[in-house]
Amino acid sequence: MAAVVVGVCLLMTACSDSGTVAAGDVFRVEIEACAGVSHQRATAMAVGPDLVATAAHTFETARSALVRAVDGGEIAAEVVYLDLDSDVALLSVDAAPLRIFALTAADDGAEVTIPTYADADGVEIKQATVLRSVSATLDGEGRRQAVELSASIDPGDSGAPVVDADGRAVGMVFASSRRDDRGWAVAAAELEAAIAAVADEGHEPPPSRCRS
Repeated sequence: MAAVVVGVCLLMTACSDSGTVAAGDVFRVEIEACAGVSHQRATAMAVGPDLVATAAHTFETARSALVRAVDGGEIAAEVVYLDLDSDVALLSVDAAPLRIFALTAADDGAEVTIPTYADADGVEIKQATVLRSVSATLDGEGRRQAVELSASIDPGDSGAPVVDADGRAVGMVFASSRRDDRGWAVAAAELEAAIAAVADEGHEPPPSRCRS
């Protein structure tokens, strides 16, 4: 597995068009920063009956978050897992049983899609290609198993699933290149580890990252 240091744009503001999702449920996450004046948006993907995953960097200075379904409905949510090294956040949501994305390893050269939902206009389905699996850091911080993509990734795409031809998620978007059409996704194995940690009876939810 190659090792790369990703010098990237973090993807936290809105940009998407309408479309449909066929595999699992995708959500918009609206995040209020600790200062109460800066708002961010990201995408989230269903990974459990009442659990959605998104990029942890969007919660680094978050006071609260609202999850919104594709039909526009608001869903109560609580952050139950936050790991900035792997860039995985998990939120428990008060929603009907979710259509869950099955997780699998990425195949180099595979054609994939990226359903993103950061904007009120709805879900946009982007086309992408898996370039390779890598061990990545974000500007030298937080090593994680990742998938490098040939893709046009925009602000707000963080947390979007990278979906193979069988509807399985091979990763979750966390960053894009500043120079060309490349992006990076947290590998499915990192998501599986996070889900297993939450299922552990000894796991405790993370404290608020806002200063008291």
